[in-house]
Amino acid sequence: MKHNQYNIRLLFFAFLFMVTYSSCVIQDMYEYGKYNVSMRSNMPDTFRLELPVRIDSTGYFCMHGRINRQYEMDFIIDTKAPCLFKKEDLEKWKPTYWGVF
Repeated sequence: MKHNQYNIRLLFFAFLFMVTYSSCVIQDMYEYGKYNVSMRSNMPDTFRLELPVRIDSTGYFCMHGRINRQYEMDFIIDTKAPCLFKKEDLEKWKPTYWGVF
């Protein structure tokens, strides 16, 4: 009898934990969906940003851009590389976005 009550209590608390956890997840999903709808309703229908992407001579995708509104160059798009710039190049351009070198 004692063993049976222990199992019932254990199942009750496990069920209570699952219901509580799932209600938190459902509430987060609802809030996220409500946020997306409100963001979408504030944007105009023509809102989008198109960037010209091309392939350079080495085979990388790149975009043309400027650094500090002064130096024009092609930026390589590569998500696998930790950094595509040398420190010497950054020192030469004196960037101000992530600190000064």
